[in-house]
Amino acid sequence: MMKIKFTGFTLSAILCAGLFLTSCESENEITLEENLNLETTIGFPAHIETTGESIKAIYNDKPVTLFQIDEERYLYDGDIILNRSQFTLPGEPIERGTYNGNAWANRTVYYSYARGRNKPNNATKNYFQTAAAAWGNDLGFTFIEVANDYNGDYIQVQSNKSGVAYSTSIGRDGGRQIISLDSRYYNAGSMIHEIGHAVGLEHEQKRPDAEQFIIINWDNIKPGSPTYQFEPCVGNCVGDGVFDFDSIMLYPSSGYSSEWVYDTSIPTMTKLDGSTWVSQRDNLSDGDIDAMNAMYN
Repeated sequence: MMKIKFTGFTLSAILCAGLFLTSCESENEITLEENLNLETTIGFPAHIETTGESIKAIYNDKPVTLFQIDEERYLYDGDIILNRSQFTLPGEPIERGTYNGNAWANRTVYYSYARGRNKPNNATKNYFQTAAAAWGNDLGFTFIEVANDYNGDYIQVQSNKSGVAYSTSIGRDGGRQIISLDSRYYNAGSMIHEIGHAVGLEHEQKRPDAEQFIIINWDNIKPGSPTYQFEPCVGNCVGDGVFDFDSIMLYPSSGYSSEWVYDTSIPTMTKLDGSTWVSQRDNLSDGDIDAMNAMYN
């Protein structure tokens, strides 16, 4: 029987992404130059004098015309500035994951190893170091070990003997947050997945627009099972790009315990055409990487 990760704790946090409202300085005067540091801004004067080229793009699933301000910023609808990660070009399919929560400043994550009965064994420590290296190599994250009495925000790595792997937060939560793993059943790939939660990645099947890409067989899911693992994420959750079937954050179509589903032979999730997939726990996908770069831009 395949074991599936059970995230026992999920905490929502506020994500600074998408739209930012600007405040007026003096007599409601706002200049373009003063706000170019914002990813997106509402409330510019109706007429902006600038030069550049217009481009055809896809924004919020609609064809739009953007006016290129510089190499990184594009004007939309007269008073909204987008960055390059917020739209695609025609014929440019982009798979990106789903993110939420607060980011870690400068992609620097502090961590400690628990003591006492939750002290991680050598396998769990090795899995964490391997996973941290993957996040460092693929996305430039730095992991710094601190003491367990550290006063700042940090991840405490633990072992458990409950047959589960989980993270207690989506993104940086403030103070101590936990990643726990039973090394008898989970490996470094699962640790990459859990670190993904801790730095901001949601389960891909929970993205707000999931129904546009997959079908969830709710009739096969038992009452009392953790249905929130399939329900759309809340807060400022962003499902960026198209659905990423290669995401390390995506659950498989099948393989769920009889404690979760009525019939273990029936897929719990399928693609719109009825086909299935097998989740991967080897590495961050290109979509995972693009999603994190969008969140941490």
